[in-house]
Amino acid sequence: MLKMGIFSFCRRKLCSGNLVRLAVSNQERISQLLRFFVVGGSVAIIDLATVWLTSHLLPALLAVSLGYVTGVSCHFLLNKFWVFKCGSRQYRRQVTLYLLHVALYWLMTMLLVSLVLSVSAANVVVARMISIPPMTLFTFCFLRFLIFNKAGGQSESIALPRLHHNCEIDELGGWTSERPRFQLISSQTYDIVGRNVLRNEDEL
Repeated sequence: MLKMGIFSFCRRKLCSGNLVRLAVSNQERISQLLRFFVVGGSVAIIDLATVWLTSHLLPALLAVSLGYVTGVSCHFLLNKFWVFKCGSRQYRRQVTLYLLHVALYWLMTMLLVSLVLSVSAANVVVARMISIPPMTLFTFCFLRFLIFNKAGGQSESIALPRLHHNCEIDELGGWTSERPRFQLISSQTYDIVGRNVLRNEDEL
C-alpha cells in the first residue's frame, strides 16, 4: 500500500505536468506564428520605405537593392531575437542557413510562379500571390526548425516531487505529516522518471 500511494501520487503529478507543458507549448507556437506575421508585414513596410527614401538620391535599381538588403537584415534579426527568442551565439551557422533559405525561397518561388503560369491563364501578379502562402509556410518552418531551433539549448524545467525522510503516507496514499518537497529537473529526466513510475506501478 505504501508503494501504491507513492506511485499514485507521482503519477498524478506527472500527468498534471504533461498537461501544463502541452498547454504552454501550444500557446508559444501560436504566439510565434503571430509574431512571425507581424515581422513579415513590418519588414515589407521597411523595405518599401527604404526604396522610397533612397530613390530620390540613388538610381532605381540601387535603391531597390538597398531596400532588399535592409529588409532581409531586419527580417533575420527580428525573427532571431523576437519571434523565436533564440539566444544562440552561432551567428555564422545561422547566417549561412539563412542565406541558404533566401536562395531556396527564390528558387521555389520561381518554380511555383512558372507552374501557375503554365497551367492557368493567370498573370504574373496573380501567380506571385498564389505562391505567397506556401512560401510563407516554408519560411516559418525553415526558421523555426533549422535556423533558430532551440532543441540543443536549455531544456525546460519541471517541478517534480522529491520525497523527504520525514514524510509519512497513510493507507489511502495521503500525506500524514510533512508535504513532499519539489525540485526542478530537466524535461529529459522528467520523461525517464515518468516512464519508470508508470512501469513500476503496473508491476504492483
